[in-house]
Amino acid sequence: MLGSFLNQRAVAESLDPNANVALVCAGTDGFVTAEDVLFAGALVSHFQSRFDQRQILSLDLNDESLIAREMWRSWFGPTDGETEAGDVKAEESSATTHPAALAARLSQSRGGQNLIRAGYEADLQRCAEIDSVSIVPRRIAVRAGASIFGR
Repeated sequence: MLGSFLNQRAVAESLDPNANVALVCAGTDGFVTAEDVLFAGALVSHFQSRFDQRQILSLDLNDESLIAREMWRSWFGPTDGETEAGDVKAEESSATTHPAALAARLSQSRGGQNLIRAGYEADLQRCAEIDSVSIVPRRIAVRAGASIFGR
């Protein structure tokens, strides 16, 4: 699956809690970037909000997932549907209700700075529109020599 802030909810709701899920952050120029870690943290936080406290404790999250989730929470508070303890609540995070706050954070990241230098600063506002898309693109693995067009 391909995820971004734009389809965060759709990705989180597509994840199977019983599957081994790996979040792969692309980074920039071989470096970890804040925008990737923030999205991973938001995704983990939103994914956890689907479950009650007992179920959350049974999820086997690795340290990277926990670190990303805590970065998200430290910058924006809990994701919609949870409190700091992971309990369900009705409020949404400040990034969800105020995309400008997320866009401002993204502008400070390595990827954000690259977009600004390339003249695409306005794209940061679009990238911060959480849950504005409900489509979850999926990568299809194709065997060597096979065609995705059935020829």
